[in-house]
Order: sequence, then C-alpha cells, then structure tokens
Amino acid sequence: MEQMATEPVRGHYRGSHIFNFVAKRAGFPLDQFNFLLAEVLALIFAFCFRRYLPPKPNNVIKRHLVGKIIEIVVES
Repeated sequence: MEQMATEPVRGHYRGSHIFNFVAKRAGFPLDQFNFLLAEVLALIFAFCFRRYLPPKPNNVIKRHLVGKIIEIVVES
C-alpha cells in the first residue's frame, strides 16, 4: 500500500533543526529546506575545490584533508 506524501514516515523529523526558523520564514518544510541548503553548499564547495585545489597529483593530500575537515565540521 502506498503511503501518502503528507504522512510522516516516523513520528518526528530526525534531521537538523538548526535552520528551523529560516525554513518557517521561507515557507518550506524543514526537510526540504535542509536539502536545498545542502545542495547549495555542495555546489559552493565543488566550485572552491575545482578552482583552488584542482585534481592534480600534488593536490591529493590537500584535497583529502580539506574534505575531511569539512566532513568533521558538518557532522558536529
């Protein structure tokens, strides 16, 4: 049986609630706002990686270190 899109899969949203006030002001559900924010940040990081750390053999360690730092900051 298909589940309606408006029905929550779980009793509450388990994602980040940091930007809840911005999502309400923008008129988006929190999960959709978090998705859009993640996509925009990914594009910004991709541009920066491509521009300042191009994929060259001498940039491999730098790219991995920057990626790991971003991952640690985002997960905390």
